[in-house]
Amino acid sequence: MLGKEVSIDSGEAHAGDIKLEVGSSIQEVGKEGYYLNVNDFITITSPTMTGSLYGGISIIQILYQNQSNLLIPKGIARDYPKYEVRAGMIDIGRVFIPLEYLEEMTVYMAWFKLNEVQVHLNDYWSASNYSAFRLQSEVYPEIVAEDGYYTKDEYRDYQKKMVKYGIDVVSEIDTPYHAESFRAIPGVKMLKKGAIDIRDEYSYTVIENLFDEYLDGEDPVIISDKFHIGTDEYDQNYSEDMRKWTDHFIKYINGKGKETRIWGSLGGGTADNGFEGETPVSTDATMNIWAPYWSDVKEMYNLGYDIINTAGGWLYIVPAGAAGYPDRLDIKYLYDNFEVNNYSPDRFKGKGDAIMPIAHPQTKGAEWAIWNDNTSFNIGFSEVDIFDRAKDAIAIVSEKTWYGEPEVGQNSDQFEQRVDSLINRAGNSNPSRYVESKDKLVASYDAANLNGDRLIDSSENGYDAIIYGTNTENEKLIFDKNSYMKLPMNSIGYPYTVRMKLEFMSYDENSVLFAGKDGTLYANIDGSGKVGYERLHGRFIFDYEIPLNEEIDMLFVGDDKNLNLYINGILTSTGKLITDPLNNREQQSSTFVLPLERILEKSNVILSEFEVYNYAMSRDEIAEKYSVSGYSENIAKSKAITASSSATNLSPELAIDGDSTTRWGSNYKNGVEKPEWILLDLEDEYTISEIRISWESAYASGYKIQGSLDGVNYFDIKTITNGQGNLDIHKDFGTKDVRYIKFDLNTQGRADKKYGFSIWEIQVYENTSGEAIRVAENAINEMKQYTRGYEKGNLPVELYDEWMKIFENYIKIADESTLSEAKKVAIVSDIVNRMNAIQDYVLKEASVDKTDLKEVYEIALNLNLNNYTDESIKILNQSIADAKNVLDNPASNQEIINNTLLKLNKSIDNLELITDKQVLSQIISEAKQLNEKDYKPSSWTTFIEVKEIANAVLENDSVSQDDIDKAVSALKEAMLNLSYKADITNLNKTLKIAAELEKSNYTEATWASFEKKYKLALEFVANPEADQVDVDSANEALQVAIQNLELVDSNELDFTDLDILINKAKKINENDYTVKSFDLFKQILRKVESEKIEVETQEAIKVLINRLEAAFNLLILKDNALIDIPFKGLPDVIRVGDTFTLVPEYYDNGGYEGWEFDKTFFSVSFNSTVIFTALKEGTTTISYTDKLGRIQMVTVKIQANDIVDEDNETPNLPVTGDESYMLYGAILLILYGFVIRRKRVKSV
Repeated sequence: MLGKEVSIDSGEAHAGDIKLEVGSSIQEVGKEGYYLNVNDFITITSPTMTGSLYGGISIIQILYQNQSNLLIPKGIARDYPKYEVRAGMIDIGRVFIPLEYLEEMTVYMAWFKLNEVQVHLNDYWSASNYSAFRLQSEVYPEIVAEDGYYTKDEYRDYQKKMVKYGIDVVSEIDTPYHAESFRAIPGVKMLKKGAIDIRDEYSYTVIENLFDEYLDGEDPVIISDKFHIGTDEYDQNYSEDMRKWTDHFIKYINGKGKETRIWGSLGGGTADNGFEGETPVSTDATMNIWAPYWSDVKEMYNLGYDIINTAGGWLYIVPAGAAGYPDRLDIKYLYDNFEVNNYSPDRFKGKGDAIMPIAHPQTKGAEWAIWNDNTSFNIGFSEVDIFDRAKDAIAIVSEKTWYGEPEVGQNSDQFEQRVDSLINRAGNSNPSRYVESKDKLVASYDAANLNGDRLIDSSENGYDAIIYGTNTENEKLIFDKNSYMKLPMNSIGYPYTVRMKLEFMSYDENSVLFAGKDGTLYANIDGSGKVGYERLHGRFIFDYEIPLNEEIDMLFVGDDKNLNLYINGILTSTGKLITDPLNNREQQSSTFVLPLERILEKSNVILSEFEVYNYAMSRDEIAEKYSVSGYSENIAKSKAITASSSATNLSPELAIDGDSTTRWGSNYKNGVEKPEWILLDLEDEYTISEIRISWESAYASGYKIQGSLDGVNYFDIKTITNGQGNLDIHKDFGTKDVRYIKFDLNTQGRADKKYGFSIWEIQVYENTSGEAIRVAENAINEMKQYTRGYEKGNLPVELYDEWMKIFENYIKIADESTLSEAKKVAIVSDIVNRMNAIQDYVLKEASVDKTDLKEVYEIALNLNLNNYTDESIKILNQSIADAKNVLDNPASNQEIINNTLLKLNKSIDNLELITDKQVLSQIISEAKQLNEKDYKPSSWTTFIEVKEIANAVLENDSVSQDDIDKAVSALKEAMLNLSYKADITNLNKTLKIAAELEKSNYTEATWASFEKKYKLALEFVANPEADQVDVDSANEALQVAIQNLELVDSNELDFTDLDILINKAKKINENDYTVKSFDLFKQILRKVESEKIEVETQEAIKVLINRLEAAFNLLILKDNALIDIPFKGLPDVIRVGDTFTLVPEYYDNGGYEGWEFDKTFFSVSFNSTVIFTALKEGTTTISYTDKLGRIQMVTVKIQANDIVDEDNETPNLPVTGDESYMLYGAILLILYGFVIRRKRVKSV
């Protein structure tokens, strides 16, 4: 218990020792009490060995609860039991318990200081028609059970062993009822099933012979001085006979020097059962009062019987429950309500019950009893299940019979805490197969963590496993049919969870997952292909076949009800009995103590991980670990429900609250047959697979289940005419949907028809296939909310298509057959997990690049296709359409995009020009429209040569398309290279003025300059190759020379006009004009005034007047920064890319030449590209801010119908007739003579 090795010595005790003193004369503690003196060493003093045993148990219990430091408080204690009988009874008649296990159970009872175990050796249960007698008999061997018995020697040895633990084994042979086994004895008469006919004297003889066989002799089979003769539940019509029988055998057993025990069945007082009569019955016996309504408590005390409180309402356990007795004891309730002197449980209160005075001398103690009525139906209970129910009873009877009534401040919570700390196991006894562990993880093995033949446990417990004959590969253990693994413990009892990550290569009917003394779990039980297991009282199978060559996570979860198998986190199956229970009973247990002596034996399997936990993981916990969902739930729970009537505090909602301890009940009927109904609204439409009705005792034997979709029109689902109560399970409802379920309760099952109808719980479960279909359809609808594609926010096409296919396939699978729960959960889990993760798959950025395709698509749309064949255009248009579909379709993948781009580029490259001379003919026609007089001779000569070659090609019928194309290109180039002759119109006008001048009127110096400019101008007029710039420069130079001519004669100078203008300038208000323009104006005024002083000619005065007048033109009002100033200097022909300068017309008139603000100050330069850009953008207005801060607006006058620049770009010009004007702004600056010649190029 403590993991300590101790030695046994005699002599003086030393510090830390435990000293036992036996045989002392301390009478106050009785035969079983002891003194405990704790100082530097512990002394246990008792008059008997039993007392010393109990003192030792107390010490171990104290230390067991304090293992971290193993200390015990110093002091003195006196401890002794309050009652002499502290007992438990085990019914082995209706279920065989191996003697070895019975020994463990008995030793465990000693851990709680119980001192008696009553072994109920025989019994019969009419409902299952099962009977057995468990002890070897040589006198009547025919009565001995074939499915398990004890030999005399085994049983005798067992009793003797238990004496050392302070346990007296009280054997019971139950007669004359519960005695069906005796039917096998020749000559024995039976009154009815299970009952010996006690009117027949031979019956006495048979029983006496049997008792003699066991009780007589120097070394009797039954060694106790107590013997139980049964005597319960015989037919009360034979009460006098029964009293005679009881009296006889009390005396018979007493005559052997034994104390006789009987079941209290003598009626009397307020008991409404029992064998009442005149025949005297000896009181020299100890009576187990099990049912006060069979033996009135006070009357039995008054008669003088010693009494053991075995009241069934307090201390009976019937696994799976029966006749109002519980499946398990509620020890918290018993602690608060039960005492040894209390014979008044709630069951049949007021019938023979009583609470007797505490410590009444006839009250000998208390005894719990576990009756295996239901176990005899082979419903799956094991010997461990029986013990698991008994250990709570052991604890509560120990508390109440040793300690007695609780004192102030003690409560049931504290009691439960004490029980929990000690209940798992005992010294030399571990019926629960409990495994000590520092925490929930008992053992954890990774196949990679191997040290020789030891697999290292990574838990805190250090439970290293031993492996036999395995190999390792890729850090995994490889088992073959000669290999297995063993853990340090032989087995682990429930609760537990064992997880294995493994992969089977092969297995057969001999392949073992777990094996040992407590059972075997097979990979392929009985060659069925399915996992299964066997242990005492049951062979079970899982509805699961292990796949080959597939790694799985296999979990076995054992609790106090079932063994469940999980595969990859899904509850796949619960152990099911291979042989069905008797009488159509429902299986109640599939528990399994998991053997760990031989693991993965006779199997070809690869093991990666192995874990053992000491608790049963819940379905929800496992589901969370493995992301599993979709288990069937009770869809009726907490829905809307109404009933035709309800008794007080028994409303219909209590029938669907999920609590099996609350119920609905109708009004009482008091013997009248009156129908009732209860109506359930599921609040949605479902396909139903199962309805469960758990009835209280007021059940319906006849009722009808109806369904409806609207709550108005109902259809029949099922009619029941022979209901038996308890639990009704209805299945096979077809595929019809329902929302409302109505239960028409017509016939009461109870014979007294007193209580009407009452239901603990109604459960309704959805059809598994219907649920899978519903979940899959919802997922498909949710998927449709996403775009299938490769763009941002899309679901990738492959994933979208894959998931839709999976969901549709699930619907198909579910539609074709009814799914198992595990298959449905697997489907729903997969769907839910996918949909929960869907946002993780939504594209955060596009996973494809359509940029190049979009670019080429736009180019293709804008191609000029006038010169190409219809067939090549048709192919191109199809490629364009295909490209648009790919661009518009988010589901287009990169491969499709790339292929579409290749196809589109190929279609463009494969455009075929029209294979005739139409284009050549057209361009030659255009060439003929050109006039030789407009062009320079040199460029015209080249043009004519090329045109003649083109004409020759046009007239030649044998030329190739390539020759035609070359001719077209050459002619276009020649036309583009034509140079216009210079426009000499303005120069001729100036020459005309110059020709009229007389040399004699001017000074010699100024005339010489003029004459030089005049001759140069004549040369340009005569030169057909002259450039426009040279002509314009010559014109400008000649005009300047004319202006600079000085007259020979000089008269008195006239300053009148100049002075008037100066005075006007001085009166101007500076504040009306912009700062820049006024500063410039003042500069000019000062310049004029300074030059006036040095003027020598009237012509110079005129220049000053012009300058000052020009200065007035420069003034800009603050409220108007726009001014209309004519410019000049735009060439007749402007080519794209040319740069030209415009100069205000007032510049020349003002005589600004040589000033610091010269021509560049007033002029503005433009690049023709700016004009073309403006034209292409739909405007002919160009604005700029000059050096005076004026916003100038230039408007281009268009004289051509269309403009084509040398970069093959065609501006969109508004054209109306031959001339169109576009006017913008408040004040326009007109550019005269802006003409752009059209140039033809291939526009593709």
